[in-house]
Amino acid sequence: MYIEQAQPLAGIRILDSTYVYALPYAAGLMADLGAEVIKIEACRHPDIVRVGGIASVFPENRVGERFWEQGGTFHTLNRGKRSLTLDLNHPAGQEIFKRLVAISDIVLENFTPRVMRKWGLDYPNLKAIKPDIIMLSNTGYGHGGPYSHYGSQATSLEATQGTAYLTGYIDGPPAKAGFAYTDFLACWTALFALFTALLYRRRTGKGQWIDLGMYQLGVAFIGEAVIDYMVNGAPGGTEGQRHRGTEGQRDKGTKAQRHEGEEAQRGERGGNESQPGRRVQMRLGNRHPTQAPYGCYRCRGRDRWITVAISDTAEWEALCKTIGHPELLQDSRLQDAQGRWKHHDELDRIIESWTREQDPYAAMHRLQEAGVPAGVVMDTRDLLRDPHLKARGFFEMVEQAPSSEAGKRPVIGRPWKLSATPVRIRRAAPTFGQDNDYVLKELLQMPDEEIERLRGEGIIGEKPAGLTPPRLLSPAEMVRLGRFAYHDPEYRKNCGIDEKEKE
Repeated sequence: MYIEQAQPLAGIRILDSTYVYALPYAAGLMADLGAEVIKIEACRHPDIVRVGGIASVFPENRVGERFWEQGGTFHTLNRGKRSLTLDLNHPAGQEIFKRLVAISDIVLENFTPRVMRKWGLDYPNLKAIKPDIIMLSNTGYGHGGPYSHYGSQATSLEATQGTAYLTGYIDGPPAKAGFAYTDFLACWTALFALFTALLYRRRTGKGQWIDLGMYQLGVAFIGEAVIDYMVNGAPGGTEGQRHRGTEGQRDKGTKAQRHEGEEAQRGERGGNESQPGRRVQMRLGNRHPTQAPYGCYRCRGRDRWITVAISDTAEWEALCKTIGHPELLQDSRLQDAQGRWKHHDELDRIIESWTREQDPYAAMHRLQEAGVPAGVVMDTRDLLRDPHLKARGFFEMVEQAPSSEAGKRPVIGRPWKLSATPVRIRRAAPTFGQDNDYVLKELLQMPDEEIERLRGEGIIGEKPAGLTPPRLLSPAEMVRLGRFAYHDPEYRKNCGIDEKEKE
């Protein structure tokens, strides 16, 4: 194998037939750890992050001749892998997959439950081929229950999981998180489950099937709200908490409109506030249900913000002294957390009168040094330039394949470090079908004429079928449409793309 034997997962072979985010990223991280990961795509159905949707991130915003090799998201999620193209709808493709299972350790798939059964590649069939195989199936709702056959995406899952209902401004509608966080929950959970299965196999010699339903991940993510209902019959906080602190919220309509919305919610729930134990869901924007001050405050500069989160008296005292308002410590209304929560709007105005005059980084450092939890609200440019992430070596420079026309680019690494087994991105993401010959000839010992026959029938190939180049908007047009906040003409410098490597 191409991996170094000192790596933690050296000798583990993974068949990765998954698309989009969650499991491709998990498999990419396992490749970082030394596993040999074989990415499997069909010529007629390549991974959509190669060219579609959010993956339309092309180097220098230009579409090249082999545009399917250019997607920046694909490069990140599939680093270190090998690429095999294989039509699993064809019996010959299914037979090749089964032969690979016989010499592999882990199979990853994220099709809806019916697909692998239809192909004869579900766990019972794969176990018959290799009894100690570990298979992980990642679906929206799992392989059982009334929703199991439903398709899903991050936005729909946020709604069904309850997270969207908890997210949003006071008296506003439910809101999505702004990124596909459920995919990353699935990624980390999959890693945990796979390592558990590998340990179990090492102890017992037995494999197993991991049925990962992303629906459950989101429910676990809002554990506090779920527990509140379990012990109090509450889908969130108290009605009184929801009403407090609304007047200072931006863009939430008039008091009459807010009152009308609150009355509507009372009508929907039935009863009134005097009913014992009656508790309803709340959305608090950037606030905390019990702690105050707690929020996001505008700083000097274009769209610059800082967050402050006060959780005890010592932090409250440090905040008041740092922002030049020690008199607040003598205010009888603000002597405990409940009092400060009740007057959150007034405190927000006082804090922001200070932060508006501050550089966000200078404010963060000053508050942190005084013992106040605070952080700059960073955009992606900030993250690429962040000295802490640089010191941790989080972004790794990777030379992408020539056909991608990307050259050297920073790729996100891992949020953890191993002291005894240093880990890094082993190599760039593969080009489409680049390892067909390696897998079929070297691993499966197939003759050249058989491989060429498979190419001729379209069962394997080195070029996806039926793709059309995406039409890209210019950076200026994307700013005008509101898709970007701004365009940084010095992004190559800020990303370190043009820096020469130190000898």
